Amino acid sequence: MPSSFTSGQLPTLMAIRFGAPGARKGVTSARCGVRVVNLYSGHGTYTTLGLGHPDARVRERMKELWFKPMVEAAADLGAGLGFFAHAFPDSVLQNPAHYREARERLLDSLAEIALFGARQGVRSMGVEQMYAPHQIPWTIEGARELLREVRARSGVPFYLTIDTGHSVGQHRFAMPGLEELRKAAASGGHERVPPEQWLGADTTHRRFEDLLRQDDE
Repeated sequence: MPSSFTSGQLPTLMAIRFGAPGARKGVTSARCGVRVVNLYSGHGTYTTLGLGHPDARVRERMKELWFKPMVEAAADLGAGLGFFAHAFPDSVLQNPAHYREARERLLDSLAEIALFGARQGVRSMGVEQMYAPHQIPWTIEGARELLREVRARSGVPFYLTIDTGHSVGQHRFAMPGLEELRKAAASGGHERVPPEQWLGADTTHRRFEDLLRQDDE
C-alpha cells in the first residue's frame, strides 16, 4: 500500500473518525490505499482528570463515549491503539489513602479497557508515559508496575507508548536533594525558590517558604 496520499484523498481519510455513524473505517482505509498502523488519542489538557476523576459518572462517560468508540475504530482498521486519559488532583496526591484508592480505580479501568480492546480484536493497546506525579506512569519502575498490574487484572497484554519529549523534560520533576534545597534557601531575593526548582505539590512549596520566613525572623 502507498505510504502517501493525494490531496483528493484527504476528505475521505478525514471521514475516518471516531463514532462516525455507520462508518466502516477499514473499508475507507482500503479504498484510499492507506494502511493505518496505529491510532493515538489524548484528551483535554494536563489538568484534565478523565479516568482519574473522583466522580464515577465522569469515569464511566469517558469509557463508554470516548474509549469504546476509539477501540472499535482501531479494531475496524486492524490498528493498534495508544492513549492517555487520566490525572489525579492535588488533593489526592496529598492524602496517601485517597491516592491508593484512586490508583486502584485507575488500574481497574485500564484493565477493563485493555480487555475490551482484546475482545474487539485490537492487536496492541498502550498508555503513554508522562513526567509528573499526578499522571502515572511517570517513572521507569512505575511504568513496569503499571504494566504488570494491568496485565494481571485483565489477562491480556498491555503496552507503553513512549513520548520522547517527556523524557527530555522529566529532570525538572526529580525530587530535590539536600544540596538543592540549601541552594534554594541561600539564593536570596524576594523569590527564594527559583521557578525551575520543583519541590513537589503546592503544599510543599508553602512549607518551604514558611521555613524561609522563620529563618529570616
